[in-house]
Amino acid sequence: MLADCAEKLELRFTPFSRNTKKSLKDKLPIIATVSNPLDYTTPIWGIPQKTKPVFKTALDSRNYSIAILIQDFPLSGLDDSEEAYLRDSIAFIEEAKSQNIPAVICSTFPENINKEIREKLIKLGAIPMQGINHCLKAISNSLKFSKKKSYGETLIKVHEVPAKNFENKFDEFNGKKYLEKNGVKVPVTQEIKKETDFEQLIPNFPLSLKYSMAELLHKTEAGAVKLNIQNRKHLLKEFNGLNKSLKSKFGKLDGKFFVEEMAPTPIAEMFLSLRNDKKFGKVLTIGMGGSLTELYNDASTFILPLSRKQLLEGISKLKIFKLINGFRNKEKINKNKILKDIFQLINIFEDKEKKCSYLEINPLFIYKESVVVIDCILSTQE
Repeated sequence: MLADCAEKLELRFTPFSRNTKKSLKDKLPIIATVSNPLDYTTPIWGIPQKTKPVFKTALDSRNYSIAILIQDFPLSGLDDSEEAYLRDSIAFIEEAKSQNIPAVICSTFPENINKEIREKLIKLGAIPMQGINHCLKAISNSLKFSKKKSYGETLIKVHEVPAKNFENKFDEFNGKKYLEKNGVKVPVTQEIKKETDFEQLIPNFPLSLKYSMAELLHKTEAGAVKLNIQNRKHLLKEFNGLNKSLKSKFGKLDGKFFVEEMAPTPIAEMFLSLRNDKKFGKVLTIGMGGSLTELYNDASTFILPLSRKQLLEGISKLKIFKLINGFRNKEKINKNKILKDIFQLINIFEDKEKKCSYLEINPLFIYKESVVVIDCILSTQE
């Protein structure tokens, strides 16, 4: 099971040398098969005087990045085998420590290491991991990140978190103008300052009417959005009503009223966030968007830089990928075109000259051949 899961993640279990195999055969019961991963078999299980020499020989043979021992501890009170599992775990941890190799104690399934055991293992200096699949994925991601860090100055420059200078927070209207200026598709939009602006509208009906200011992050909840406005009379009515309602809530209005064309119903709605993390540098989070983002919690996070292949693999594991891939014979999305549009947003964020320090888009409407930014939060640092 361990080897099968590792193969999918491109993790390599280095084979033992000929001398190590011979030494292990001398220390293991005759029924044991010597290979990496190694099953040291039940006849010596729980007997550290016999298992520790096996661990020493196996770990001493190569320059390993990490050592994993699979242990399925019994449920509390089920039987008295817990001590035998702990004895082997302690022997394994001590040997790994002596060879400066990080020691992981992993269960086959998440429920097979309880909280008490986990705390004991942590005190002993080991890393308890619950479930082989979760464990190997975590190791794979850690190794990938370590490899990226080893690239040196190129990566450091990409991951450099800007110093805390003056942060310029954009409202939705100006955020979209910033993105549009940089080649990103947004709905046709026009600021409304007074009623006479309704006589020279650029966007076509039906329209949405919005009030936007940098501090107002949840416009819908604040009642600052009106949708499906069909004509000027309807627009005037909604504008006056919204103006009155918002003044009663906020007093003086320092933001912007604007109208924009209602976008056609998309094939899918996505959420996208680009931010600077103190520990990991530039980070992308992408997943299911719209009003139910928090309910579905369907998202993947990536450390930049990343390849098109990595991004596609991450997106393909999301629930929303079924919509992207043509759910129930519906229209499929051109994945190459969508990836290109997403990377356009990543490139804006990574370009130092553009000074973008934070970008959140929700929703990002996904069509067969394009994406459209419907709402966004954006900041730059001067």
